[in-house]
Amino acid sequence: MNSIKQYVSLLLVLLLVISPISVIHANEVSQEDLYPADSREETINNLMSERTILQTKLSIVQKSIEDSSIDTNITDVKKVKEIKELITKIQKINDNLFDLGVREVTSEELARKAEIAGIGPMAVVPTGYTNVHWETYRAIWVKDSVRYEVQHIVASPKGTGSSSISQSGTTVQTTNGGVRAAATGLIVTSAKEGASLIPGVDIAITLYDAIKQAITDFSSTTEVTNITSSFNWDYNMNVDFMYVKKEGQSDTSQYLSFKSSEVFGAVSWSIRNFSYKKGTNIVTATNFITGSRQYKNTPSRHKNGSNAVTAYLNPGSSNSAFVTKLDFTGVDGKVFKSVTLPLFSFPSQIQDR
Repeated sequence: MNSIKQYVSLLLVLLLVISPISVIHANEVSQEDLYPADSREETINNLMSERTILQTKLSIVQKSIEDSSIDTNITDVKKVKEIKELITKIQKINDNLFDLGVREVTSEELARKAEIAGIGPMAVVPTGYTNVHWETYRAIWVKDSVRYEVQHIVASPKGTGSSSISQSGTTVQTTNGGVRAAATGLIVTSAKEGASLIPGVDIAITLYDAIKQAITDFSSTTEVTNITSSFNWDYNMNVDFMYVKKEGQSDTSQYLSFKSSEVFGAVSWSIRNFSYKKGTNIVTATNFITGSRQYKNTPSRHKNGSNAVTAYLNPGSSNSAFVTKLDFTGVDGKVFKSVTLPLFSFPSQIQDR
């Protein structure tokens, strides 16, 4: 009898230990068997990503013309041609996005949406913006034969430094110690989501890369000292809010399930002065050396509707993927600008400056 009691007691203990775990697993909804109804969302996201790169390049070329016009009052014909070509490419992407169902959110549409929504989690885009561009599109995801509609509401800046999702600045950095040209970075960018580095199109330019075209007797092993560099940097964010409902339901049933961001921008530099060894002599360079590069970092879960549906079906699970930190590193590995990027819970938190 005692052995039976002991056996029953052991079973009860095992049930107490195992049951909560089993219940948790039973209630969890994984991303397995969750798939898009078509490739439209992926196509739209790829086109928007390509457009972002082209827009950043357009901004760089426009700025270079403005700077040269101040100094010489002569317009670079090649750059004007490049601007026209970039604008044409961007417009073609916009046309393709329109064909795929992407729409700008007008004031009238926002007013109608607000009337329907009242106060609640449904997709509502705030009005009165002049420096933020709002777009929306929808995609269908399928899980266990149930179709879920994901509405993306995307905010992007219209101009650098014009809103809470864009900032720019200038930093001057001076380094006195001697460094090897090819072994020393001039400008390196890196972005993080929490503690994890985000892969992407990072900037990684060495002193040798920047100087070798301007000075003929400059080699990768040349020692450089007394470097003064000026950096014009900026960052811009595309912020995505994903609202989920079952297909066929009214938008009043939508729930804001997932938020995410990507960061992009450019850095231009001017090496104002530096000294370098030429044989046994120390030469002080007098010519300004300038250049620019663009960067872009996107978390893997950004704009991915599967994450929104998973969060919708798993309340309390991970519901965001924001770029949280951006570092600009200059000569000798010294960070000259570190930016803690803003996080947004709702579209209304994004503000014009």
